[in-house]
Amino acid sequence: MEVNERKPKSVILAYVYWLFGGIFGFHLFYLERDAHAFLTWSTLGGYGLGWLADITKIPRYVRDCNNDPKFLGELSERMRRDAKSSERPSNMNLQVYRRPG
Repeated sequence: MEVNERKPKSVILAYVYWLFGGIFGFHLFYLERDAHAFLTWSTLGGYGLGWLADITKIPRYVRDCNNDPKFLGELSERMRRDAKSSERPSNMNLQVYRRPG
C-alpha cells in the first residue's frame, strides 16, 4: 500500500466513536478533523450541544474525509452559489440626512 492510499473511514465506526467518546471529540479525531476535535474536547462536546448536533453531520464528515466525488461536487456548487449571493447588494437602504441650505 502506498503512502497516499488509506482505508476509507466508516460511518458506523464514526458513530461508535461519537457514542462512546463524542463528548471528547473521538469521532472527529477519527475523521481527521483535528481543529474541530480539539474545540470539542476543550468544551466537552460544545457543552453537549455540539455533541448532539454532530449526530446529523457525521455522514457528511465521513464523505468529506473520504473525498467522495459527489460530495465534493455538491460542496463546490454550494460554495459558488453562496459566493454569488454575498456579492449582491443588501436590501438595506441607508439614507444620509442632509440639512437644507
